[in-house]
Amino acid sequence: MTATLTGANVTFHTQTVPKNANSEIEIVVTDTTGAIAAQEANSYGPFAASSTHGPFPVKVLNQVPKNQLQPGGSLALNWLPNPTGSAWEFNFNMDLIFSDGSNIVVDQNGVFLDPAANQAVYGL
Repeated sequence: MTATLTGANVTFHTQTVPKNANSEIEIVVTDTTGAIAAQEANSYGPFAASSTHGPFPVKVLNQVPKNQLQPGGSLALNWLPNPTGSAWEFNFNMDLIFSDGSNIVVDQNGVFLDPAANQAVYGL
């Protein structure tokens, strides 16, 4: 039986540029066809510099087979800053969990999002 996506969690570690309470981060996981497999948008509150927050659940919208996510799927982070001029510098860990107990993990360090560069996309 093919393993399917059953869960997703994300953890953030803020570096030197903190996240204010009202700014949102949207997490979108897409499969190889471009269909959304998991998605969440939330402010998660303020994150001080040098702080770790999470893991936070990311809602699974489609229990897609693992082979439709890797290789060729993607993880996008969309920054919705409020106030509009705010920025955020962070590391993150995204854990995609499958029905057979396996995982796809995405770890990224040094992500910097601001109004001019408000999206980061990573391959699975």
